[in-house]
Amino acid sequence: MATKASAVGPLTKIRIDGVFVYVQDFQMMLAFYRDTLGFAVTYSNDHFASMRTRQGAELDLHDGRNSSADQASHWFLHITVDDIEATSAELNSLGVEVSEIKEEAYGRIAEFKDPEGNAIGLEEPPAHEQEDV
Repeated sequence: MATKASAVGPLTKIRIDGVFVYVQDFQMMLAFYRDTLGFAVTYSNDHFASMRTRQGAELDLHDGRNSSADQASHWFLHITVDDIEATSAELNSLGVEVSEIKEEAYGRIAEFKDPEGNAIGLEEPPAHEQEDV
């Protein structure tokens, strides 16, 4: 059973506008998020790109991440989709290896990685939750 959290603190009324990611190979990562995943580039220069989805989520890529072991991936991008099978199939057709779809109490999930190994999760909520959105 889902419970509603009651948050208290200075940032409880914010909306997270975007995720900022330092990358090792800027051009490769830009091509992946733009051309493979379909994010629209709203601004870019030689070392930075700001992208948005149709729903308004923002992802910003910035070059400058070095390859030292202490800078391993420690973020996870979570994406809600309406049809996880269709999304997985489309990603696979584009050469993106998506994990097996798993059934969980909160919905159906799968995962894939971007070219630098950062995990990206897909979740299809149960049908009754999608109707409430």
